[in-house]
Amino acid sequence: MFPLVGGVIFFVLEKKDKFVRFWAMQSIFFGGLAFAISVALRVVAFVFGFLPFIGKLMMFLLLIVYPIFGLAWFIVWVIGIVKAFSGKEWEIPWLGKLARQQLEKTDGTATPPAA
Repeated sequence: MFPLVGGVIFFVLEKKDKFVRFWAMQSIFFGGLAFAISVALRVVAFVFGFLPFIGKLMMFLLLIVYPIFGLAWFIVWVIGIVKAFSGKEWEIPWLGKLARQQLEKTDGTATPPAA
């Protein structure tokens, strides 16, 4: 939840610095996506938990998928923190482009893509 909430706070508070706004927007998308995936995995686990054979198989697969998702999320989060604090503009795959497009809509200015 921290990337989502922290991103919203920084996006609302910072009005001028495009670097901060870009990272805040990326954080909003990253936190929102992580939250949505987490909820979806829990709903799938709940629904399939009631099925006799397929449910057991799905629960086993989810026991594998959920930690892998958590580890991947954590790694991307740490990379993002390191890049942001070192002053580098890095786009999280797929989300960075969306964040940049959304930023252009809200700010009304185009920013060059990150190198």
